[in-house]
Amino acid sequence: TLSAIDFGNVTVNPTLQQIISGVKQPTANLQNTVLEISGEMPTVVGGAPTYITTRSAKDPAVAKAEQYFYEHLQSYGLNPVYQTYPGTGVVPAARNVIAQINGTSKPNEIVIIAAHLDNRPWGGGLAYGADDDASGCAALLYIAKSFAQAKATGTTFDRTIRFAFFNAEEDAPWSGSGKNFGSGFYAAGSRAANENIVAMIAADSL
Repeated sequence: TLSAIDFGNVTVNPTLQQIISGVKQPTANLQNTVLEISGEMPTVVGGAPTYITTRSAKDPAVAKAEQYFYEHLQSYGLNPVYQTYPGTGVVPAARNVIAQINGTSKPNEIVIIAAHLDNRPWGGGLAYGADDDASGCAALLYIAKSFAQAKATGTTFDRTIRFAFFNAEEDAPWSGSGKNFGSGFYAAGSRAANENIVAMIAADSL
């Protein structure tokens, strides 16, 4: 309980304090990202002006949203990758988008910060889901950018920090055949590789 904490022994981590101090009130930045990925305002994908008209994992057009996150992570100086999952009969193959900053003293200990890039309804039309989960995706992009900027100025991190935009969350990847898509596919691969994931933060409906 909070009453049991000895606040006199709490120390400030200078690396984290530096990152936190660099965070401004990003209201406009976050709002514009939400508007772009929910189809309310135009954006740029692949160097061309466009609208993200859907983020349904069942619609091939979700590839445009995948590319949006890939390109933003790349612009931060990270090296993102697409993780293609095979899908199932009702959930077609698509991609998760992953990037990471390698740790130094404990690189095999992995901290994941994630959000899901897909939305409902599963049919066409505008990519509503501004809260669920464009809000989480916007925050994750901001976090990734903040950590990447810290890395660029010489900051190092003990553990590996991994940023993950999972697809097909709305299709319940944690159940049944979910190991074939989305975060379920990712988790199965991590388990098979015996990865040491020490913490995971999910940004959903912020």
